[in-house]
Amino acid sequence: MVMTTFEIGVKMSSIRDLPIYLTTSNGREHIIKVFCHLFNKYWGSDSIVNLVGYEQPNMDLPDNFNFISMGEQVGGIQMWSTDLRKFFLEQECDHFIHVLDDQFISAPVRFDIMQDLYDVMLERDSVRVNLGNIREADGRVRDGRVVEIESRDEYDILEFDQDAEYRISTAWSIWNRRYYLKYLPPDRNPWEYELVGSTEAYHDGASHLCCDREYPVHRIEGVVAGDIHTFNWEGNTTTAKAGYLPVSESDVLEMTDMGVI
Repeated sequence: MVMTTFEIGVKMSSIRDLPIYLTTSNGREHIIKVFCHLFNKYWGSDSIVNLVGYEQPNMDLPDNFNFISMGEQVGGIQMWSTDLRKFFLEQECDHFIHVLDDQFISAPVRFDIMQDLYDVMLERDSVRVNLGNIREADGRVRDGRVVEIESRDEYDILEFDQDAEYRISTAWSIWNRRYYLKYLPPDRNPWEYELVGSTEAYHDGASHLCCDREYPVHRIEGVVAGDIHTFNWEGNTTTAKAGYLPVSESDVLEMTDMGVI
């Protein structure tokens, strides 16, 4: 299949200039508090985060978190993609960073690696960069086959195969906005967005990048699947089994002492 070009304007050359969008929904203040604390500790409070949701969270947000309402939350989780699609259609950026609110950062961010990946993304007209871990605890690549395209002293830059399992993902990623919207049709929940969208994206010719050995963002999915009120600092079933770096005991104690949790 011939690759479609997804350029829509002037690209930003610095990773620090990319807008960051954190998506949430109502009643998740306890999760947002943890995300904010760990983000500012490991990413830095000098970066603006656009918190995209519905009702204004009933909490004091850090100064670098900017809340944007998508309106009234109607239709439940099945309207997840409908509302996000409307929102991102109105944005003007070529590329952005997107993540869900339960994807907690668990170690200092490597901006040098992230910048390198973004530079390669622009050079190759890639449409997505997975910023996190790609391997299971046993060493297997979790999201499918990859091909090494460049190697550095500490890490390798890889490209996902065209039939990789999660070509469409809610994990920490840099996205080409037009490509992101292509696989964000209305009336899909987050799981359908990933699973159905990935099937639709098989062999579409688009380049998806990641890295190995070291990563820009160490993260976990920090709430128990099916129980958003229970934290799991080791990560949920998926991330814990994949050998992701857990939230440290010292971070948990710090958040407890500060009243974050």
